[in-house]
Amino acid sequence: MKHVAVLMGGWSAERPVSLNSGRSCADALEAIGYRATRIDVCRSIADTLKPVNEGSSFGVVIAKDGRADPPPEVGRDDWPYGDTLLAERFVAGKELTRAAMGDRALGVIEIQPVSEAFYEYDAKYAKGGSRHAVPADLKPNIYHKVQQLTLMALRAPRRESRRLPVRRTEGSRGRARVS
Repeated sequence: MKHVAVLMGGWSAERPVSLNSGRSCADALEAIGYRATRIDVCRSIADTLKPVNEGSSFGVVIAKDGRADPPPEVGRDDWPYGDTLLAERFVAGKELTRAAMGDRALGVIEIQPVSEAFYEYDAKYAKGGSRHAVPADLKPNIYHKVQQLTLMALRAPRRESRRLPVRRTEGSRGRARVS
């Protein structure tokens, strides 16, 4: 059975129209045999907005908790980052990065932004914008798990990058998110 995600909702004044038409589309897909997952973009995945045409962290906006409308900077006439944004859930936690050489996972590094909780452009590229803890301060079993995830991610089809960021949240019981 094919699975389709139906995105609906959003922040505009036409939110009710989008919710209604999204539900209708999902119902129609299910009627012809598809599995449909209804996703209310405003409530489900829109904590972080990233311009798809930019690299690094230009234009990344982290929405505040409970916000029901888009951050004002995204809708400004002078917004320089294009019209297409990727919306995803913000994951708070330690910023980790790791790499591999061949079939060997290299050390795990914790990146600690100096002035921001988010590892934004200045934290990445400005002198003194971040500190790098080598090796990352992790329990040995978590450190090893991150190295295992590194190798698993790099063996996945279509993975071209050799540097893979990961976010480790407190209390995640060894789970990590590979970006």
